[in-house]
Amino acid sequence: MNAQNCIRIAVAATWVVSWAATSGCATRTAQASPTAGAVASAQPDARAVAAIRDVIQRYETALNANAIDDILGLYGSEPVFMPQHAPALAGRDAVRAG
Repeated sequence: MNAQNCIRIAVAATWVVSWAATSGCATRTAQASPTAGAVASAQPDARAVAAIRDVIQRYETALNANAIDDILGLYGSEPVFMPQHAPALAGRDAVRAG
């Protein structure tokens, strides 16, 4: 895997983690323990973790295949791609061109 693919995967992973954190997928509210009365630590939802891994694997596969439409399908409606040592690319057309 070359450096450009590593960067792309890192960007995708950052996007997925940011999405999960802001959508509430990666955490759940701590609940009081019914026996000890202590607050239980929050554990990641296994389904959310599996979904994040799936998106990252699909992104990696699409990058390796140079499947631009598949890559863009993993972005939201207003994608922003932030390549290293270059200005950010905002919008579908800019990301596709980048």
